[in-house]
Amino acid sequence: MASAEAQLSDAMEAEGRAGSMEPRDRTLRYLGEPSMTIRLEPSPVAGIGSYQNQRRSSAVQELIARLMDWEFACGIALVFFVAVVGVLLTVQGWRTHSPAHDLVPHIINTHNLLTRGTIPIHGDTGSYGSYKPPGTAWLMLPSTLLFSDPRLSEYVGATLLHLATLAGIFLLAYNYFGFWCACLAVSIYGLSSTGIMLAASLWPNGRPEFFIWTVYFASRWVIRKEAKSLGIATAIWGIGMNVDMAILPAIFILPALWFFYRPPIDFKPLIIATALVLFVWSPYLRFEIGRRFADLRSQVLLQNVFPANYRQVWCDPNASLRDLASTPDPISLSSSRPQGYPLSSLVRPAVQLTSEISGKLLYNFEGVAPFPKMDVALLITVLSSFILLNVRGYGQETDRIARSKRTWNDRTTRLALGMIVIGVLTNEFVIARVLGIEGGLEFSTIRILRTIEKLLIFGGASILAGKWMVALVDRLLRWAGIQIQNKEHADQVGVLVLSLAIPWFILLLVAEPGKPERFWWLWPLQAMFVAAFIIWILPRFRISRPLIWLISIGTTIIVLWNPNLLGHASAWREIGWPGIDTPAVQVVNYVTGELEAEGKKQAAIGYHFFIYRFMAAYNITNPEYKVGMDFDLLFKYPHGITNTDQCAEGLSPLDEYRIVQTKPQDGEGTPRLYFDVPLDRDLKLLRQFGPYQVFKRQLDRDAGKGKMMRLGTDLRQ
Repeated sequence: MASAEAQLSDAMEAEGRAGSMEPRDRTLRYLGEPSMTIRLEPSPVAGIGSYQNQRRSSAVQELIARLMDWEFACGIALVFFVAVVGVLLTVQGWRTHSPAHDLVPHIINTHNLLTRGTIPIHGDTGSYGSYKPPGTAWLMLPSTLLFSDPRLSEYVGATLLHLATLAGIFLLAYNYFGFWCACLAVSIYGLSSTGIMLAASLWPNGRPEFFIWTVYFASRWVIRKEAKSLGIATAIWGIGMNVDMAILPAIFILPALWFFYRPPIDFKPLIIATALVLFVWSPYLRFEIGRRFADLRSQVLLQNVFPANYRQVWCDPNASLRDLASTPDPISLSSSRPQGYPLSSLVRPAVQLTSEISGKLLYNFEGVAPFPKMDVALLITVLSSFILLNVRGYGQETDRIARSKRTWNDRTTRLALGMIVIGVLTNEFVIARVLGIEGGLEFSTIRILRTIEKLLIFGGASILAGKWMVALVDRLLRWAGIQIQNKEHADQVGVLVLSLAIPWFILLLVAEPGKPERFWWLWPLQAMFVAAFIIWILPRFRISRPLIWLISIGTTIIVLWNPNLLGHASAWREIGWPGIDTPAVQVVNYVTGELEAEGKKQAAIGYHFFIYRFMAAYNITNPEYKVGMDFDLLFKYPHGITNTDQCAEGLSPLDEYRIVQTKPQDGEGTPRLYFDVPLDRDLKLLRQFGPYQVFKRQLDRDAGKGKMMRLGTDLRQ
């Protein structure tokens, strides 16, 4: 038996060393080469300048060699093909869309930058009532320079970012798992519903391209021992944070990689990266100084800073906001104070948190395909990759290590136990008693402590559970005589495991339920783990190659068969690629024609629409938010029409024109709230476009002038 095991082990090692190995077995063909893992030192004779020239020449030659590699060239072609397909499908029907409300402030910032030279200092208002960073406006510059229509303001920048995401996925998967895994990963992400939606969208909710390239350079830092890559990864993450701060958890990847791998650190690249990030952030930071960093604290600590008295800035603070079921407003926009619980009753909140985490685990997998339980199947595939990429399985070396290893005395176990102990001691009751604080801690302090408590306790418990699961699977694989990988590759692929596990775990604990968009930026790595399971892991279980090809093709078809892709393809066939102008645009064009016929460039235009509450409520912190803000944008660019009605609720008695929405949009989650305000008898119907009716005020000249003056006096009072 021992002889047979030795022969099997020797055969597997010989297969790993064979020069004619299959593409799926060419793991770490790039990162694992000696030139990538050994840092060359300058010759004392040649001098520093000669050494730097040699390094540049070597880098150029390496790039040329990789471009001449047919696999790499085919990969580049696939990346461009998937990117083009995704962008064409996403942009399809661009004439039928109005700019999203959260993008309107960024579009205004971009136009102000081009016309007035005004540097954007903040972006839109987030769900916590705080100003977001302004980075999205800079990404809109290419489209704004090329197109005057604000409906096209995000497509060029989003296309470049989408191309960068696909390239990053391909390089990471190619370096770790080979060519075919890279192709499958690019196809799964690029053709999925989330990938297609983000292909030409700049909606600021965590950008995957910044995350994937942060992971790529963090991988180079660890595998190639390249200290400057740490600075590059830090700079990419910092610039991505200026677009949206949802990728904040990604920064914890870097200290974790240092803890487990101890790669070199060079402070010069880090200082340069920090200076670059501070330069990019400087307009927003100067703005935050005047606000005492309230917005930054809100987004980092997940604290709601929205004022409860938001109605005081409305033109009519007593306006009644109702929904279609006649439910009165207000519904509180502020966060509630967390309920206290005794230290001896931690079971109930733990059960509630576990239930929330179970639902959040399926984010990014829900809606991937219109087939039952596909979200669960994809989640299980990713989690299986997590475990199997941490084990080695059968082999004489692993048997010796398993016998000699002391499970409870390694660094990871001590870290997990320390996290649990510190988490227990971080409880607010323990802190209050130790510090001698009477009457309990402040609300904000309790929230921070509970977040830290959850992260530490659940983090430590997850590490221990993961170690137990990996050890069990490793023992079963050794018993079955299955080898997944050698120790070197297990250590190297652990970089990817940590890069996904750490931010995913943090989001599972701190992200609010019902917000799957918080997890979108993780989807590129999750798609890579799905591809790695099919292409790289299944062959280790002696699955035949034809069956693996069938599984790969089937998975691609299942992911491709999503409502987003099919909907755009069907609309392309029915109304053409650009589509037709939406009724909203037709209304804007009609009213613009009326005003131009009168020689006007401004007018009071009111909007009686079905809305989300934030459209009127956020006006107290950001005046750009109001009912009909997207219509105001379409009037302003490119027609140059200014709406003088700036009431948060979108309408006032002084309106010369009133646009009324007669029915809400179709679909789940569309706005259903409306202001219960009767239509003035002086407003006469002119035209109707779809669900929108256009009214114009018609009065006797003298009577109308007197009435408007009285209304203006009442409003000022």
